[in-house]
Amino acid sequence: MILIEETDDRFYINKSTIKGAGFGLFAKTPLKKGDWLEIIGVQIKAGSVADQCTDYAAKYKFAAAVKNINRYIVPMGYAGIVNHSAERQNAQICALKSRSKKNPNSGQMVYKMLRNIKTGEEILGNYGDDWDETFHLLKKEDEEWETFVDAGLYNLDRIRKIVRR
Repeated sequence: MILIEETDDRFYINKSTIKGAGFGLFAKTPLKKGDWLEIIGVQIKAGSVADQCTDYAAKYKFAAAVKNINRYIVPMGYAGIVNHSAERQNAQICALKSRSKKNPNSGQMVYKMLRNIKTGEEILGNYGDDWDETFHLLKKEDEEWETFVDAGLYNLDRIRKIVRR
């Protein structure tokens, strides 16, 4: 068994500022533009048995690389609770050249702060245009916000097919 622990003390979890989103991630201390939040968790091979066995976490999985995506990160830390906002985005996912020596459970993917973040401000990423398009399709079918939240980050193609039927 591997013990995975979130050790970054610059963040905390609280009720999101986005209506119906549940919890969100907030800055406990001021953050500077360019600071990052490491995405910690376990890496699994895409399409593997481990990928199938963690299907319950599919909406939270991150690509573990920018190109040639052959593995995913199942987040076990703060990055998994960053909410989406195209309008209020203040962090973006990007790749580092090497893993952190500070936390052996970190990958090469991080949330990089796009601007200075104040104490108490929610960290918001942008899951991409596909996410917004899926959100609008779902809103036409069902006005429930929970449907959007349950849509999943990496199953967008499958969801679009279901909604367009």
